[in-house]
Amino acid sequence: MNRTKSNRNGMLAATSGNRPASKTGKGDVAENASARSVSFPTRTCIALTATAVLLTFANSFHGVFLYDDQPNIHENLSLRSLQATWEASGTDVPSGLWRRPVGRWSLAMNYWISGLDPWSYHAVNLAIHLAASLILLDLLRRTMHLRGTPRWIREHANPIALVVTLIWAVHPLQTESVTYIVQRLESLMGMFYLATIYCLLRGARSRRHLPWYAAAVASCWLGAFTKEVMVTAPVVALLYDRIFLSRSWLTVLRRRGWVHAMMLPSSIYLVWAARRLPLLPKPASRPTIPSPFRDYSDPWNYLLSQPGVLLHYLQLTFWPRGQCLDYMWPVADNWLKIVLPGLVIVGLLAASFIALWRWPRLGFVGVASFLVLAPTSTIIPLRLAFEHRMYLSLAGVALLTVLAVAWAIRRYLDDPQQQRRMAIGLSAIVIIALMITTHLRNTVYYSRLAMFQDNVAKAPANIFAYMNLGDYYLEVDDPASALALFQATTKIKPDDARTWTCVGCALKEMGKVDQAAAMLKRAVELNPEYGQANHHYAIAMEQLGDWPTAAAHFEKAIAQEPGNATIHNDVAVALGSRGLFADAEGYLRQALQLNPEHAEAHTNLGSMIMSQGGSPREAEFHFREAVRLQPDSREAALNLQRVQQLTAPAAANGLQQQG
Repeated sequence: MNRTKSNRNGMLAATSGNRPASKTGKGDVAENASARSVSFPTRTCIALTATAVLLTFANSFHGVFLYDDQPNIHENLSLRSLQATWEASGTDVPSGLWRRPVGRWSLAMNYWISGLDPWSYHAVNLAIHLAASLILLDLLRRTMHLRGTPRWIREHANPIALVVTLIWAVHPLQTESVTYIVQRLESLMGMFYLATIYCLLRGARSRRHLPWYAAAVASCWLGAFTKEVMVTAPVVALLYDRIFLSRSWLTVLRRRGWVHAMMLPSSIYLVWAARRLPLLPKPASRPTIPSPFRDYSDPWNYLLSQPGVLLHYLQLTFWPRGQCLDYMWPVADNWLKIVLPGLVIVGLLAASFIALWRWPRLGFVGVASFLVLAPTSTIIPLRLAFEHRMYLSLAGVALLTVLAVAWAIRRYLDDPQQQRRMAIGLSAIVIIALMITTHLRNTVYYSRLAMFQDNVAKAPANIFAYMNLGDYYLEVDDPASALALFQATTKIKPDDARTWTCVGCALKEMGKVDQAAAMLKRAVELNPEYGQANHHYAIAMEQLGDWPTAAAHFEKAIAQEPGNATIHNDVAVALGSRGLFADAEGYLRQALQLNPEHAEAHTNLGSMIMSQGGSPREAEFHFREAVRLQPDSREAALNLQRVQQLTAPAAANGLQQQG
């Protein structure tokens, strides 16, 4: 009965933080030597974690490039060499990698290893997640071994840390940060976030603390140069130090004040950088349909909509069904959607701060989870919902849940053997179920078609899901299927120029140029400043023989998207068809200046040079580039073969003369 009573009062009976902590060497804290973790050696925990992560994400290597991978990897010329990545200016870098040099350099290294073959990208993503998992495992077990932690937790620190880490590491929510290539920025930031706290703990426990403290500061800054969510890391590190490692704030300042002082400027830098972060992505250099520009809400509406999003994250945490890569979550538009979720989230937030005051170790977990979410879930108007934002916060939810279940098992089962069997059985069922679910979720990343179809099914009000699937059908020469999808977007957003532009593109591909022109004209009328509407309307009017109208809209399109190489290429094609070869050549050269890897522009310029009696060697260069960039282009291959028939005799004569 006494044991039950103490459990009831001490599930997470964290000390107030004022209890003196014994010293070990130069550190502040000590582990209770008598509290040894039961039955789970650390090496076993490490081996099980590594095995589970590798098995769960083994099929992630089948994943292809998707969504934001296109502008950030495929079309990001700054990744083509490590030197170019180092020297890249803000104008050369997509907004997704702007002021994120660590993530950008990691992608450049992958390009250096495997080009646009995704295997090395997946290998690095998996390595990052595995490293983060092992750091979390050791951070949890070492923290639970600290003096002041309830004895039953200290005695079971290793198995508790193992279960929490496994749940976190193999959870389906993590697929968006591991299998989705470009979202390694989230997992890489998460790894540095965990490493910051971990190195701080190791420094406090070690006689040679300076290397660990230096590693903590370095991790903090590396995370800051990876993703802006790291802005809260210095605050969380300071709270962790005070609650788990120090007897008072004075102790924090005296022993590690300089460490925190070196971390804090990273947050100041991120706040400064965020004020200059471009909110809209740059237009794609070769779009087939209009680029899906993001729909942003104002800060107030964003804040009011976030409680519903956070509840959805919690639902996916406990029941990961209905995952979606791009929700296009709607802004909360009535009080029912605002007040009820708001009361729940405010209640959880208040409970976390009350716990931070009364039971600091328990409260830290909740407050830290909210702090990690704060940069993307408060007032900064980004897209409302993305699952990768739960990458780190999921660990806090998993820890609280596992501790609550462990306490309940001890509370209601008296037999230690029953407790053990129940704990192992529940853990095994949950972890295996999560591994299977994650493995299945990874299969959606196997192809663009599978992901786009999944997105349309999960987010039927997301016009960009329809646009992406329709764009895929255009690429595989199925404009009829694309048209049906694009027409659906006009019903969702009838006053959006982008939807009508898509319809016009599909009709144009079907050869129905008259109807396409009508749809594209409507798009231009809805938004005269939309470059893609002007671009495709100009193409349609040129095909209909109305050159003055086409020329006027080509001019508008270039003015609205001056960095779009595809528009310059299409203007050149139109000029060439009218015999204006000199002007056409100028636009093609400008297109290649904007995007040296534009395959169609290389093919067109090579053809232009040959038709005008230009240098066969220069034409051969452009055809070679076109074949390299687009190996399945029959036109480029035939042109290269023809020009080589002209250059081969000249090369042979040159060799004979040298001989």
